[in-house]
Amino acid sequence: HRISQQPGMFERCITIGSASKLFSLTGWRLGWATAPEAIIEKMNHLHSYATYCAATPLQYGVAVALEEEDGSFEGIPEMISENYRVMSRACSAAGLDPFPADGGHFLCAGTGDLDEFEVVEKLVREVGVMVLPLSSFACDLESSAAGKGIRIAICKKRETMAEAAERLNGIDLTSAAA
Repeated sequence: HRISQQPGMFERCITIGSASKLFSLTGWRLGWATAPEAIIEKMNHLHSYATYCAATPLQYGVAVALEEEDGSFEGIPEMISENYRVMSRACSAAGLDPFPADGGHFLCAGTGDLDEFEVVEKLVREVGVMVLPLSSFACDLESSAAGKGIRIAICKKRETMAEAAERLNGIDLTSAAA
């Protein structure tokens, strides 16, 4: 459900899309926005000062992809959903607390009383699974949630995620306690 489709909300919403996320085109950095015309006019003005431009061939490529897409996106949304389920179970079994999510390319999990940096280091060194500390994305490092979680990219092939989940199987994170 999109908030912009709720009664009275379209006039107050800016919906932003990203080709790099939609089509798994890491690095393309192409996107779009939909909103009332008056807002788009202001955004175009701001955009002309805030960014340069995306390469023309990439813009043409995304235009063709959008025209030809049938809505299935080659099964990528289903793959990412399954990756979330697989990694969520593996994180829970490893003593982490996966945050509920209805979509996205990342799974975030709480580390409870464990130090997030020690958890990251242990996962990388002991089982070869790369994750990031959530505090890397925090503006307010003094907040109660800072330093209490990890982020895992789940926009990978199913085989890759199955292997990562298997590597998490049986890891003892208690020795990563602060």
